[in-house]
Amino acid sequence: MAKGQIVKLLKETVCKVLDITPKQLVGESRNQRFVEGRKMFSCLIRKIIPDITYQQIGMHINRNHASILNLKTKHEWDYEHIFEYAKLYDRVYSLFMDKYMKLDDKLDIEVRLRKYDINQEKKMNEILNRLENLTIENQVLQEENTRLRKKFDKFKKFINYETDILSTR
Repeated sequence: MAKGQIVKLLKETVCKVLDITPKQLVGESRNQRFVEGRKMFSCLIRKIIPDITYQQIGMHINRNHASILNLKTKHEWDYEHIFEYAKLYDRVYSLFMDKYMKLDDKLDIEVRLRKYDINQEKKMNEILNRLENLTIENQVLQEENTRLRKKFDKFKKFINYETDILSTR
């Protein structure tokens, strides 16, 4: 199915489940129901078409990429903490997938999502390994710093001692 068709059908599905109009979905109103629709659409379209950019998503609902990133962040929190929101989101996703996506498309989306999850896990492991290495490096540098401070303090005492000797002559 073409991306444009997916976008159109997903908008229709979001509007149907939330009982809002397409005009309300893309409009300027901050009505909670309309904003929820935008959050759901933004995150679902990215889930179904992972290579779509935030800027492209924004063009479909008259928002800029920063607004889409904000909607994504809010969606993640809402999905974790607001049961009704999560239930509606899952309902929109299930309805869209069951009604419009063929089995091959569904499998392709699942494979892409798994690959994405695996890539994210690899990135997270790389970050954790780097953090562990930096922590060890930091500990080594702190120990070296302590050693050098002690050496410096001894040197200062020696210089002060020599200075005292010279000044008493």
